[in-house]
Order: sequence, then structure tokens, then C-alpha cells
Amino acid sequence: MQLTLLYAQCYRDDNNYIIWAEARLHAMRDAKFRQHVNALCLQKRDMIAYFIEQLCERLNIQLPGPFADHALAVIALLDGILYFNMTMPNDLSNASAEAILSNVLTKMFCNAPVLTET
Repeated sequence: MQLTLLYAQCYRDDNNYIIWAEARLHAMRDAKFRQHVNALCLQKRDMIAYFIEQLCERLNIQLPGPFADHALAVIALLDGILYFNMTMPNDLSNASAEAILSNVLTKMFCNAPVLTET
């Protein structure tokens, strides 16, 4: 699944995550900087929403609610797993993290209703 691959390629780098976390904290205190960080976060959200939309079209399914909302949930899940791995690195291997992501995302798409032609 492309979203699991995104995690494997982009989210495993602890250094980048730490920089992003620091940027988010700084953005909370600086409104002008927040605009720039928000633009980057929305860009990532839109990219993931596009992946989700394309997958739904390919599977002929419909998720409840906007794709952008599902993308935010995916980002939260990815961020949470990475944060957990950073603080407790011996408790969740990369292979296990990818398997969990794959399982959760598979359930998200497998439980969605199939679109019917009208």
C-alpha cells in the first residue's frame, strides 16, 4: 500500500521528525511562522488525501467524509507510531510498525461501502 510505503520512506527518519516537531512548537508561538508551517502541513495532507482518493477510485469504494479528514487521521497515526518508536525504540520494530499501519489502513478501506452504479 502506498501509504505504508510513505511511512517507510519518509517517516522513519527520526532527525526529520524532530525538526518538524520543533517547527510545530515554534509555530505555536510565532503566528507568521505558523502560516508557513501550516502551508507545508496542508501540502502533506493534500498529498495523502490524493493517495486515498485514488485508492478509493481504484477499489470503487466510498469512505464516509472528506478525503482530507481521512488524510489527517493517517498523518496522526503515522506521527504517533514514529513518536512511540522514538521514545521506546525497542518496543516496536519497523516491520511491526509497518504491519500495524497496513492492518489499520486495510481495515479502513475494506470496511468502506462499495459504490454501485445507478
